[in-house]
Amino acid sequence: AAPVRANTPGTAVTGLYLHRRNDGKAVLNKNIAGIPLWWTAPGTIALLEAVSTVNGKLCQAKDYLNALPDSTSPSASYKPLSFSLGAPISDYWSNVKLSVTAASPWGAQSWFLACPTSVADEYLVYLQTGTDVPPGQTCALTQLS
Repeated sequence: AAPVRANTPGTAVTGLYLHRRNDGKAVLNKNIAGIPLWWTAPGTIALLEAVSTVNGKLCQAKDYLNALPDSTSPSASYKPLSFSLGAPISDYWSNVKLSVTAASPWGAQSWFLACPTSVADEYLVYLQTGTDVPPGQTCALTQLS
């Protein structure tokens, strides 16, 4: 599968790639290397992550992409994206492009916020369901494909 990247012209994040940060959070950055995302069961997106080697064979786990309400601001319109091993929490992703379907708690959505972190050229990714942004942040509105 091709890497997922920000594709909205004229934004600071255009062309950056979606990755899983070590803490599980979804980020955009310039690194094209990495593990591609895979559409798995209907409504889920996962990446395959090497977790160990047993008898010379690579064991992989599915790390599912999830959108959840922000724990510090549950009513905010931005929903942090993160990856988690095991069963998917969010099972309403569209397999046409990176968007959530009308079956999601927030209805059909295809816009994301990318907010800078303290690391150069790295942006935390949120599903955007309205107009809120994290306090004190200047974020780019983008679509992903």
